[in-house]
Amino acid sequence: MNRFVSYKISWMTFICNIIILLHHANLRNYINQTSEHNLLVFMDFFSALSRIAMVWFFFISAYLFFRTADYKNIPIKWKSRAKSLLIPYIIWNTIAVLFMAINGSEVLYGGIWGGIRNNYLFLGGYGSANGPLWYIFRLLEYVILAPLFLFIIKRKILFYIVEILLYAYIAIMHIGYFDFLFFVPIYLLGGYISKHYSKNFEIKIETEHNNAISIICLLSCVLLSLWAKSISDINLIEMPVLEIVLRNLIIIPILGLLLYSGKPKALPNFIKNGGMLLYCMHDLFYRFFRIIFFRLNLDMWISWFLMVFLTIGCIYMIWIFLNKNCPRLLAVFVGGRL
Repeated sequence: MNRFVSYKISWMTFICNIIILLHHANLRNYINQTSEHNLLVFMDFFSALSRIAMVWFFFISAYLFFRTADYKNIPIKWKSRAKSLLIPYIIWNTIAVLFMAINGSEVLYGGIWGGIRNNYLFLGGYGSANGPLWYIFRLLEYVILAPLFLFIIKRKILFYIVEILLYAYIAIMHIGYFDFLFFVPIYLLGGYISKHYSKNFEIKIETEHNNAISIICLLSCVLLSLWAKSISDINLIEMPVLEIVLRNLIIIPILGLLLYSGKPKALPNFIKNGGMLLYCMHDLFYRFFRIIFFRLNLDMWISWFLMVFLTIGCIYMIWIFLNKNCPRLLAVFVGGRL
């Protein structure tokens, strides 16, 4: 893969990481929703943008996985993903369990098996002690099914049939955001493009550049996200179908943004390799800072900004320290991304 293509992908992934971080900073459950209406609107804006981030994460994960995948090397890729996904998932969930135990939570409700199910197995929409890591668990499930997905994406007609059936089933059965099937169509799309169009796709990413189209794509991403969230909030019986359609249409302006945005000339190491640490640690810092700020009875606006900036700053400093003094330990924490 050309380094400029890799740079663009890394930049977009990092930006989506920041969007997720801002989304998870939502204090909706802790504020007076009448007196703090403006803060609520501000936080909900980033919650809406999280739709962009999750669609991108699943799409690009599949694109990178299947780009060089075949039936012979899938076991090698399984081994690689065990290092890059499974080990960090176990480590950071365990740290979250320890944090919960120190804070007085019952982490072994239902015995040892109950503790494993409730804190490590993201089944039925819950079961990850470190909440944001549900995405990694879901990705691990998709990776396990790589032979089946590869069989589908290698056959164009079968791919289109499966996509149509999946979207129809998801819409008719109102499959939820955290359900296994919800992101399968986007994941398959990423794999399909990587198998059939990666060469031309990456050439265009490298050569195409148009600021006007980039701005239009960016605005389209934001508008589709806000529209999808507003429909989701209405929560009418007819609405989930449209919300699902809008959420998945976001992939079009996302790909437009990837194609037509300018070439990054440099890529800081933290942006290239620090995203995993940022993603896995931010919710743990949020929990810690919420406890402190609420005890201090700080203004909610101040609490939100302090929580976000202190979290990013602390994780960045941890990255710098570990990268300089304990690179092997850092490599384990981030799945070898150094």
